[in-house]
Amino acid sequence: MRTISRKKSRASGFTLIELLVVVSIVGVLSALAVVNYQAYRMRAKVARTAAELRSFGIAFQAYELSEGMYPADTNNLLPPGMENYIVPEAFHRDTPLGGRYNWEGPSFYPYAGISISSPTVEIELIQALDRFLDDGNLAVGRFRIETNGRPTYIIEEMS
Repeated sequence: MRTISRKKSRASGFTLIELLVVVSIVGVLSALAVVNYQAYRMRAKVARTAAELRSFGIAFQAYELSEGMYPADTNNLLPPGMENYIVPEAFHRDTPLGGRYNWEGPSFYPYAGISISSPTVEIELIQALDRFLDDGNLAVGRFRIETNGRPTYIIEEMS
């Protein structure tokens, strides 16, 4: 009589526990990546806003050097004559932090500056912008929240 020996064959593949461990590790890594990605996006928005404010500030200073005075105050519009210094579409689009850029001229305010009307981000991002541009204190300095409630990049204080 012939004896047939049966070897237990083990199916190749992963066990349920191994799969659960791998899925858990991938989940943790992806959660960390999403958090870091959001932080990088916010920093990029702050840096872009700071660059735009500085660029606009330089353009308004160039206008003042050329014309002998800053343009009159406007409400969310690029002042007449500034088209030679700033592309209107750049000034009129929403800021990276939400809201719109607004020229606050010395004809109405005791300073020449560029504010952000109705930003849609948390105050923490406005503070981060202040740290990027200035001293981190929104009450004083070159970038601050003015009495009208708008964060404003001050180009020049008027006496």
